[in-house]
Amino acid sequence: MKNVFVLHVDNYRPDLCKYTLPTIRAWADKIGANLRFIQSRKFNGWPITYEKMQVHELGRGARWNILVDADFLLHPDLPDFTDMLDRAVVGIHYGFNWRQFFKPNPYLERARHTQAVAGGFVITSDWTHDLWEPLPMTPAQALSQTSRPFIVDEYAMTYNLCKYGLNFTGLQFSEVVSKQMIHLGSEERTAEEKLKDVAFAEATVRAWGFE
Repeated sequence: MKNVFVLHVDNYRPDLCKYTLPTIRAWADKIGANLRFIQSRKFNGWPITYEKMQVHELGRGARWNILVDADFLLHPDLPDFTDMLDRAVVGIHYGFNWRQFFKPNPYLERARHTQAVAGGFVITSDWTHDLWEPLPMTPAQALSQTSRPFIVDEYAMTYNLCKYGLNFTGLQFSEVVSKQMIHLGSEERTAEEKLKDVAFAEATVRAWGFE
């Protein structure tokens, strides 16, 4: 079984999602995955992004689980990465140096790398499902470890990546594929920038052949 999860709580950005979600749905259909929306909160007291950790329970038993942010545009020709990934390797759209935003802990330092997981497009298998494990700490404790509260999901994934010694790889392995995955982003965008994002999304999906 293969799942594509999208966090979409409280009718998030309907102006943008009316363009992004059809592209995600089409890609999920293309790769034979179940499209599943996380639409209700489970982790009270946590930033909304932490709800991505529901994949730990909701995706249990699946061969592959893919998390795609609701503000992603996916081209119809985007490949099925599960045909390429080793089941022992986590696939991430992109990453960053964890020292930029996270405080060190023994797991992160022991890993001997500074790779943090960006939580916009993440693929795990049944062998790497531990990436989604909820943190063994309170919201206050977790938020004290990151300088940006809304990326606490990325702190959790990076914590687990290092805790379990999971291998990882990037997914932007060619210029063509990189252009087929467009993360528009919403946090820290001004109202004017958000309007431009919507106009860009509309033009892009039309160019890609979506009505």
